Amino acid sequence: MATKLGTLTLDLVAKIGNFTQGMRQASSSAEREMQRASSSVNVMNGMLGKLAATAGTVFSINQIKNYADSYTGIVNQLKLVTNGQAELNTAMNDTYKIAQATASSWGAVNTVYSKYMSNAKVLNLTQAETARLTEVTSKAVSISGSTTEAAAGALFQFGQALDGNILRAEEYNSLVDGAGGLLNAMAKGLGVTRGELRQMMLDGKLSGQVITEALLKAGDSVDELYSKTDTTIAASFNLITTEVTKMVGEFDSATGASKTFVEGITTLSENMEGVVNSMMVGAAF
Repeated sequence: MATKLGTLTLDLVAKIGNFTQGMRQASSSAEREMQRASSSVNVMNGMLGKLAATAGTVFSINQIKNYADSYTGIVNQLKLVTNGQAELNTAMNDTYKIAQATASSWGAVNTVYSKYMSNAKVLNLTQAETARLTEVTSKAVSISGSTTEAAAGALFQFGQALDGNILRAEEYNSLVDGAGGLLNAMAKGLGVTRGELRQMMLDGKLSGQVITEALLKAGDSVDELYSKTDTTIAASFNLITTEVTKMVGEFDSATGASKTFVEGITTLSENMEGVVNSMMVGAAF
């Protein structure tokens, strides 16, 4: 009996030893990755110091994470509608410049650009025309003076129209409510009144290609109207947010800070499975 108990005791001690070693290995590996990520974040905090002082705010680790994630989301969205690194680089540069030129959210601009780009073949658009259409659309929506929610809803419906290659009543009415400036631009490009534009919609004549050609023709007119508007406080914060997102995103891409952080969490989770198994085996005794 004493021999059996001694054997069980030694076995349990060994399992506890394995458990402890597993915990230490997981913790040590994850800690190294976290330290690398933390070091990169500290450098980024230093880079953002002057901007933070100018903007009258501070950048927490969580905010930096959000900026990095936003940048990654923009890149991922554009990867789905571009072919190769050259096109992706052009798309990133175009959307960033448009966001800054129109004081719009980079994410919102990116969504519009991606929608045009995904339908570029059907609409017979070049990448340069896609960028110009995105700029005209963003400015026209801004001129509309709608709430952010109404504009977002209108742009979603407009995207549906591009996907379906036809502007129908539901999408048209949404534009009336949230992006009247975009309808005005279409009418200007087509040389018709808003009433005549509505009739064209009812007659099924506002195809994706007709719409995009009209918006390109109306570009100069939209530019002129937009130049007469003043930037709102909310829009000015878009400028700061876009700039910081770009700065954090490019730094993160260069240093791999986010990747390092994810690898640290992954390492911990992978080792944790073995740790939990050891705990369960040890608990059996």
